[in-house]
Amino acid sequence: MQIIHKLENFLFELFPAAKANREDLNVLREELTRFYTYGPYKPKVTIENGWVTIDIDVPRIAAEESTYRKVLSLSDKRRFPEAKRLLDELLSSNPTNSEYHRVYGQILSMEGNQDEAVNQLIDALRWDPKNTWALVMMGNIFGRYKNDIDTAVKYFEQALKGDPDNIIAMNNIGATLMEQRRYRDARKFFETITAKNKTYPNTYFGLSLIEEAEGNFRPAFDNAIQTMKLCKEADEVYRNALNQATALSKRIISHTKGIAVVNAYLTDLSERIQKRVLLIPDDNIPTPAKLELAENYSREEHVIRYKPNYPAVEYLQMHELVNLQLTSEARAAGAYKLFVSGGKQKSEFMRGLGPTIIRLKKSGYSEESISAFCSGLFDGLNRQVYNTPIELFIDSFVHDKFPELRPYEFVSFVAMNNEAIKAVTDKRIVDVTPLPVLWKTKVYNLVVAFRLKDLFGVDTIKEYKAKDSELKLARAMYQEHLEVMKNHRPGDEFNLVERWAKKLGLQNNFALIEENEYRNTAKLRTEVASALEQVTVNQPKKDAQEKQFRESQKNIGTNMAVVMYMVTALRHLKSLSPERVKMIAAEIALMGAHGIDPSKEGYKVGLIPDKVFTGHQLLAYYYVSWALSDPKMLAQLGLPYEGEFELAKQMFEKG
Repeated sequence: MQIIHKLENFLFELFPAAKANREDLNVLREELTRFYTYGPYKPKVTIENGWVTIDIDVPRIAAEESTYRKVLSLSDKRRFPEAKRLLDELLSSNPTNSEYHRVYGQILSMEGNQDEAVNQLIDALRWDPKNTWALVMMGNIFGRYKNDIDTAVKYFEQALKGDPDNIIAMNNIGATLMEQRRYRDARKFFETITAKNKTYPNTYFGLSLIEEAEGNFRPAFDNAIQTMKLCKEADEVYRNALNQATALSKRIISHTKGIAVVNAYLTDLSERIQKRVLLIPDDNIPTPAKLELAENYSREEHVIRYKPNYPAVEYLQMHELVNLQLTSEARAAGAYKLFVSGGKQKSEFMRGLGPTIIRLKKSGYSEESISAFCSGLFDGLNRQVYNTPIELFIDSFVHDKFPELRPYEFVSFVAMNNEAIKAVTDKRIVDVTPLPVLWKTKVYNLVVAFRLKDLFGVDTIKEYKAKDSELKLARAMYQEHLEVMKNHRPGDEFNLVERWAKKLGLQNNFALIEENEYRNTAKLRTEVASALEQVTVNQPKKDAQEKQFRESQKNIGTNMAVVMYMVTALRHLKSLSPERVKMIAAEIALMGAHGIDPSKEGYKVGLIPDKVFTGHQLLAYYYVSWALSDPKMLAQLGLPYEGEFELAKQMFEKG
């Protein structure tokens, strides 16, 4: 194939890189050669008599291209004998191709035959003195294997002459100087690279090694982390950086006092919330650390329990202190919610485990062990449902506000992630865990794995052996967290708890209740129990009142006024949460224990503040609230409204 251009202004418009030196035709020739080069195949460029001719050997390219690509593929798979056999064939037909010699030299070097590698690379440079990668490889061989630093640097510098921005050549010069402990000179090359290109991971790894050699462990750790963040896959540089970060973090932890940072924050937080906070070691807790709010345990102080032998335990302590801070902020904003899960939710969950229970029974497991196993699944899932979204917010706060604890955070995060991987990939666990539980657990664990990759560059996603659908869902959930973090308000984390649970079909495992509402409900239940106890003492009098009331209602027949009041009650109460309805039922029960006169007006219910009730209206709400929240209690109310309620339901359903 031949391409012909006239040597005129238009040609320089097409190739502007040669325009500034249009008098030097060699510049134009180099630019045309560069443009029309295809892989290792360079054209022949001739300039004479005002015309430019580019000859491209298309037949040869077509004949050799597939073989050359196969050579590269075999080399990547380290099938070197096969690759060399094909290269011999290529060189026999086209010995002037510099790249064929360069690839041959690279294979020989990887096989450990450095002298023959040098011979092939010299041939590559004889045919193309500006073959950058041949020059870089020569520098590598002389620097790493022949310990001839001066010669190595000469080859690297020659590569930079032809390609001044070649960051690999610069990085190799820096690495070669570093191996000779010429750290100051090496640092100059690495810093030159970072100024030109901030995304080349090898350079940051080189800087990490220099910082470590000079005793600067924290900058060394940070550069190792940056290396992993920039690696696109788990290659050799990534693995070296992971080992480097792990070793450095442990070294930093052994030489620093993270507990001083924890204690300083503990003192400050205790003063702000006006309550003592105790750190208590406890190997019996189900998680590495947990926060126990004083109000939930009828104590005067908050308690943080932690496993004392867990890696980087100081981070766990700080994690729970920040948890307490976020809890306090949500409480101050009236946005804190309690995670409530009881026997009803657990029973429903257990019913869904029928096939698993049958399988375990057939395998010879006892009833006790099966019950304990299923209960553990329920409790473990619930911990994930609640903890995962909230811990992401906590981790973000600790990471941003306490950078001195990042080596501790790294060690703790990696340890927990390794446990999470085992929990969903260990064959012994997978074989007995129901698939719905397994994939939901895996998705929550993957969300945290995405966070680990984001913060520290540690990429363990493939180790989870997840399906595409699981990865897609986990990635979407993590992105949702990042969006919420941009404008985080106290209590936003509880919205994520509910949304993520719904995505995974776990919304029926629990209820999130506003703290004040829950505690008021508990108080009302205590008061109702006390009031009902008092009513039982005065039962003869109450029985007489009920008999008189029932007789009067019997004479009236179906009380249509009560029916209409019940329809109104259904409309109102059906729009509320089940827990809110329970609270209203409890409050009216307390009023009913002291007597509700149908003929009177002016009754008020604290949980329905915008309404004043007549006696009949309140009785209608009384009946409907218990019918919705706990129908088994209706017989104890003493209200003969069975017919009215059935009619009210029919009218309500018809709209």
